[in-house]
Amino acid sequence: MHSDKIAVDIVLLPDDNMTEEAIRINREMSSSCKNEITLNKKNTVPHITIAMGCMKKEDSKFVIDIIKDAKKMITSKELFSESDNSEKCWIKIQKTEMLKNLHAHILEKTKNRFSYEDAEGSMFFTPPSPWKSYIADWFRRDFRSDKMKKNNPRSFKDKNEEINSLTINYLKNFLDKSAFDNYNPHITLGSNAPSFQVSLGCFNAKAICLFQLGNYCTCKKMLHCQEL
Repeated sequence: MHSDKIAVDIVLLPDDNMTEEAIRINREMSSSCKNEITLNKKNTVPHITIAMGCMKKEDSKFVIDIIKDAKKMITSKELFSESDNSEKCWIKIQKTEMLKNLHAHILEKTKNRFSYEDAEGSMFFTPPSPWKSYIADWFRRDFRSDKMKKNNPRSFKDKNEEINSLTINYLKNFLDKSAFDNYNPHITLGSNAPSFQVSLGCFNAKAICLFQLGNYCTCKKMLHCQEL
């Protein structure tokens, strides 16, 4: 177990309109089929991956400095969604020269800090077990807490969410299957691929950020963010 490492994603965040569009489609999908991803603006954030990997926690400042420097490469915040016939459950983003260069630049700068083959579930963010919060409330004797009133301890899971093999393998194979010539910028909408309608066209990136990854390579915990 590599307790000194975390799985991270360097991403662009879309503007509010595109964020709301992605969340809307995600909600529609979830109402019609099984969908393991529930997008929101807090801890499962719609995003466009630039680069991901496993990094030592002590390298956080180094990677954040790379992000700060890379911000200068974003000469235009304009991005474009486009039609896609791949049946993937995503909004495909046009691979502009700016995105290609940003992707390649960050991978080059992080190549001595990011690893892939050693990816494992412990590196990903998982929500704490509800037991921890319940017990903390109990020790504080905060019996008025909404959690104490509404939650039945018998329904709590006794361990954190498990990170699935699909997630771990995607990160392990990122350089070989999803980087450079294989880089396909997109906004993931769900874990299944039903038909859906999306408004195509121009939108803006609003920030470049560093997140710790969760299940299905979702952006779970923000570690740093640079507004554009």
